[in-house]
Amino acid sequence: MQTQDRIARLRHELQDALTRAEGLQSTIRYGQERVRKLQARLDALGLEASDIGCRRLADEIDSQLDSIAAVREELNVAVEGANELRADLKHEQSRVFDFGWEIGDIHDRQGGVALPGGSELEALEIIIDAADHGRVGTVRMKMGLSNAYARMLCNSLGRQDFIDVAADGACRLTAKGQRAMRKLKNRTSGSIR
Repeated sequence: MQTQDRIARLRHELQDALTRAEGLQSTIRYGQERVRKLQARLDALGLEASDIGCRRLADEIDSQLDSIAAVREELNVAVEGANELRADLKHEQSRVFDFGWEIGDIHDRQGGVALPGGSELEALEIIIDAADHGRVGTVRMKMGLSNAYARMLCNSLGRQDFIDVAADGACRLTAKGQRAMRKLKNRTSGSIR
């Protein structure tokens, strides 16, 4: 359960970092708008303004530009931190997935095909029913999922060697997928091995 705790902590930290980065981006946009307004005032004053009034506006613009530069540096640090957290999260999640695949490999070596569960099983059944027309988009539509989640499910089935997923989203059953198909057919006909 430690891995799950680390994943939850990393997700929380990543969300905090992304929220911070969004706030910094808003601050930069606000600062840029302020500079535009100050510059417009300075331009409108033109030759009619006193040197003191123009200098004050110019100083305020310079101060605002310095502030924007400092916030940009802070934003770069926040983005770099978020990228590191993403990499750490991906690493931790891969540890969970790797463990699941190892279990599947053990079942395969023992002579049976360990079927995936939950959403992966539903996606595999959709791909089996679609035969040569199985695609990530088919899974997405039939399950009512987002494109990203449907692709993740199909890629997970690919990593488990049930299907091959082409770059264009086409899904083809592998030899292991065909064994799983036979097992599913036996299950539905009432003779479970």
